[in-house]
Amino acid sequence: MAGALENIKEWPVATKNYVAELQNEMKRVTWPNAKQVRATTAVVIVTVFAFAASFDEVVVALLMAGPGQRTLPRQMFAGINDNISLTIAAAATMLIATSLLLMIAVGWLQRRSARMRQSD
Repeated sequence: MAGALENIKEWPVATKNYVAELQNEMKRVTWPNAKQVRATTAVVIVTVFAFAASFDEVVVALLMAGPGQRTLPRQMFAGINDNISLTIAAAATMLIATSLLLMIAVGWLQRRSARMRQSD
């Protein structure tokens, strides 16, 4: 029991040392600048949009792909013709959820931008 109390008394010192080491380490990290963050964010947004838009290209995939090619839109369309599977329901749910999250994010950013303009 006495050993446990001694360990409790050492926690503040250990925490202080940990925070000091953490601060020193964070100063050594090379953080990306604003331009790099915007470029990376733009790439991610375009990639996600292109992936989501590819689900809408079922007609193009059906017309352009050969009989041996198995693309995701073709698989989904074939699954709809046979029977409705949980995979298609999950993909549809993910698309709807992603769209809703993007709409919420855009609305939040617009409100935030309007507040920042009003405060200036």
